[in-house]
Amino acid sequence: MNRFLTSIILSLVFLQTSLAIEQFKDSTEAYNYWAKRAAIEAIFSYMKDYKAAKDSLNPKEKLGKDDFEKKFISSIEEDDTSIINLKYNFLSDFLSNPKYDWKSCEKNIFQPLKNSIQNFVEVGALFELKRITGSNDKVTIDHIPNPNGDNINNRVHWNATKRKIVQGYNQSLNNLFTSSRSSTDQKNKKDTLANRPSEPNRHNKNKELSRNYVFLPWKTYLMYSAFLVVGIFIGGLIVFKISKNKIKSILKIEYNQYLNTEENGKSSFLFNFIKAVNVLHKQKNKYKEKVKKSEDDLENITLKLRETQQKNEQLLHEKYELVKKNEQLLSQNHGSNTEETNDSIKSDKKISKKTVTSYFSIPESDGSFKLSNAKTSNNGKNFYKIIFEESSTSGEIFYIPGNSDGRAINRYESYLKPVCEIENMENLSTAKRIELKQCGKVTLQNDRWIIDSNNKIKIKLC
Repeated sequence: MNRFLTSIILSLVFLQTSLAIEQFKDSTEAYNYWAKRAAIEAIFSYMKDYKAAKDSLNPKEKLGKDDFEKKFISSIEEDDTSIINLKYNFLSDFLSNPKYDWKSCEKNIFQPLKNSIQNFVEVGALFELKRITGSNDKVTIDHIPNPNGDNINNRVHWNATKRKIVQGYNQSLNNLFTSSRSSTDQKNKKDTLANRPSEPNRHNKNKELSRNYVFLPWKTYLMYSAFLVVGIFIGGLIVFKISKNKIKSILKIEYNQYLNTEENGKSSFLFNFIKAVNVLHKQKNKYKEKVKKSEDDLENITLKLRETQQKNEQLLHEKYELVKKNEQLLSQNHGSNTEETNDSIKSDKKISKKTVTSYFSIPESDGSFKLSNAKTSNNGKNFYKIIFEESSTSGEIFYIPGNSDGRAINRYESYLKPVCEIENMENLSTAKRIELKQCGKVTLQNDRWIIDSNNKIKIKLC
């Protein structure tokens, strides 16, 4: 009996999990999700209608369309609001990339959509584009020329996407309305209970009603109870079968291996397929331990590198002081030194130029660093360092990897984009740390270090 009750409880839990859907706190959050998703899917619909109008795409356009589908569209049904926001923020950079040849799409499609979203235009009306130049006349998709000057007359994908987005947005608003109405009904019910008749009157009323009540035979109650138990049992079996098949389809050939693994040798479960889940749980814990150990090792290595760097800077300073003292001694014995010695002194002076290291937190929006913000040592909160020779107007800039990489990734627009080139931008939403691939170049102008746009820092997201 206990096994039967346990199976019913597990079935209800799986059923509840399978019915979970994306919920929004209010209409503003729902609009933010569906409007930005509309922008992403509308651009892809434009690409498909554009291809149908042209019959074929040039190599750059085809590459851009395929990469757009892979990075923005393939997983959009599973993306939550945070992922949609990340993809939306990356749209302009992607479409402006010269290797994709979709610059006109960024100007004629994305910018009008972005302007409408900022003005909180109704989701359905987003697909009636407006120029940003100050004119209020509407510009439909068939009025927007493609890069070759032709017009797109066939809007099959565009219109289909509009219907799909509007339907999803309306469903989200309906769910919010239903939830709000349910809360109101519960409040009204409480108010009704508070105003019910007093206990003696209610007792007399129930007694009077019981005289006219016809009790059903006990066999009828037993039959209804049997139907209820059988229904729950059948529902549990259906959920059990669906859950088992789903887990098998996810694990595929590894399913039987997990069932027969030694880790499950002494474990007992109500259902066999839970053994596979147990193995995955243990492997996940092992992986988390390995990741934590790797992060600790990385932190230790980073601390050792910083200590080594500080020692090197100290040695360089000591070398400079020794060279300076040597020059003073040589100047005292100038009368007895030969021309060869003078040449040696000049050579030492060239070698002994002092190297200066300045540390900075984050760049300005134009990719510059103010000298007033420079630090002489790294306090652990700096993301960049610039190394240059004393009195020089040029230097090298480095990104400093560390425990704050996650914050830099989450604030990519202000922390990284002004001075860095990212090799694998598609990993932005999942990356945890940053790897420095190549330093950049900076030039001192007035009171700022300016990044060389052709020699930015090259980094990789890991």
